[in-house]
Amino acid sequence: MSAQTRDRGALDPSPESDREPAPARRRERPSERDADRSTRSDEFATPKGGALDTLAQLGQRQSSISRATDSQQATETLRKRARAEFFSTPLAINLAKLRSSLEASYRNTVYCSAVLTQEHGKIIGSYCGNRWCSVCNRIRTARAMQRYIPMLVSWSDKYFVTLTLANVQGFELSDTIAGMVRAFQAAKLAMRRTDRHKLVALRKLECTYNERTQSFHPHFLVIVKGESAARLLLLRWLESHPGDAELKGQDVRPCDNQSAREMFKYFTKLVAATRIVATPALDTIFRSMKGHRVCQPVGFILPRTVPDEAEESLEPLDATEAPIRHEERIVWDWCQSLTDWIDLETGLCLTGYEPDDTFRRLVEGH
Repeated sequence: MSAQTRDRGALDPSPESDREPAPARRRERPSERDADRSTRSDEFATPKGGALDTLAQLGQRQSSISRATDSQQATETLRKRARAEFFSTPLAINLAKLRSSLEASYRNTVYCSAVLTQEHGKIIGSYCGNRWCSVCNRIRTARAMQRYIPMLVSWSDKYFVTLTLANVQGFELSDTIAGMVRAFQAAKLAMRRTDRHKLVALRKLECTYNERTQSFHPHFLVIVKGESAARLLLLRWLESHPGDAELKGQDVRPCDNQSAREMFKYFTKLVAATRIVATPALDTIFRSMKGHRVCQPVGFILPRTVPDEAEESLEPLDATEAPIRHEERIVWDWCQSLTDWIDLETGLCLTGYEPDDTFRRLVEGH
C-alpha cells in the first residue's frame, strides 16, 4: 500500500494511486547537518583581516547557530506531532469500526493532519478538532493554558476541589453527566443567593473507565478562588446528592501553580496500564460528553485574546517553521508504517520520528 493511503485501507476502499513514491529515506538530524556545514565553512574561511572581519565572522556564526536552533526546535515540535499522529490514526480507525453515532467524526480524525503543506518556510495542515484526537488535543491544551493560566496564577488563595459521584454503568453515563452539570449550577446559585458568596472558579469535566468493574467515573475538578468558597461548594454538592456522593470521595486542598497546569492534560485517560482502553468504553465516554464543555469558567469572563479551546475548528496559533528545504513548496503525506510524513517525490521523511519499542507495542497491539 502506498504512503498516499497513509495505511487507512480499512476505511478507504478507493484505488491507490498509480504513482509509486520514491523509496523512503531518513534525513540527517538538523544538528548533524548543521555541524557538518559549520565544519566545511570553517575549512574555507578567509584569514582574519581585522576587527571588521572578526565582527562579520561573529555575526555569521551567531546567525548560523540561531538557524540551527530554530531547525532543532521545529523538528522537535513536528516529532511530537508525529507521535500523536501515530497514536491517533489506528485508534480512530478502530472507533469508526464501531459504527456509532460518532462514526463520521472518527473518520475525520483518521484524516487529521494527513497532509502537511510546506510553503515560504512554514508548515500548515488541517485538523479535525475532535476531543479524542491526540494531535488536536495538543493544540487544545496549549490554547487552554494560554487562556486560563494567567488568571489562575493571579489567584493567591486558590483551592483544588474534586467533586465525584458513585461509578455508573455505560447506559447511565450521559444522563449522569447532564445531571452533574445541573447540580453544579444549582450549587453556584445557592452559594450566591443563600450564602451570599460568589463562586469564582474554573471547572473541568473528566470521566475515566474502570476495566475491573466495567463502570464509568465522571467527576469535576475545580480550581476555586478562596478557601471559604471551596468548602461551601463541597457542602452544596453533598447536599444536592444525598446518598450518591460520599464525603470520602470528595477532596479540598490548597492548589499551587504547578497543580493548576497539570489540570489541563486530559479529560479522559486513553491508556490503562500498558494498553489502550477498550474502544467501546471510549466511545461511550465520547458520546456521553458530546455537547458539554470540558473547561468551564465560572464567575469570570476572559477577553478573547486567545481563541477558545472549546471551538471545534482548530488551527495552531502559529504555523510551524519548516526544519528543512525552507525555500521549497512541499506536500508531506502521512505514512503510518513509516511513522512520519513523506515527500512522495523524493522519498524524504520530514521528522525522522521513530517510536520506542514500548510505545510501538502499545499502538500496534491495539
